[in-house]
Amino acid sequence: PVADKLTLGLLAFGAFFLLRRVFFPEVRALSTVRDYLVLLLVAAPFVTAYMAYHHWLDYRAVLIAHMIVGEILIGAIPFTKLGHMPFLIFARFFMSSEYAWRPGNRRW
Repeated sequence: PVADKLTLGLLAFGAFFLLRRVFFPEVRALSTVRDYLVLLLVAAPFVTAYMAYHHWLDYRAVLIAHMIVGEILIGAIPFTKLGHMPFLIFARFFMSSEYAWRPGNRRW
């Protein structure tokens, strides 16, 4: 039950960000088709996992779709903005700014 609630919560957040991109002009102006596809690609493994667990449609087909979507998502990480996520913490610690461990020297 906890995993179901967390999955539905993540899908609700995904819907929120999708609707935000559609209805807010300042966000829509910066969004490209690629941004929409990445958002849907991130949500797809959760949708297929939820569908497979609750045996919606054919279990085997949904499970194969879940694995394929997950592999596509992993393969897309270096070519999308998703690649920034694992390296953000390293960028903050290694650059000389107020966020680093060592004292920064701002030049702006």
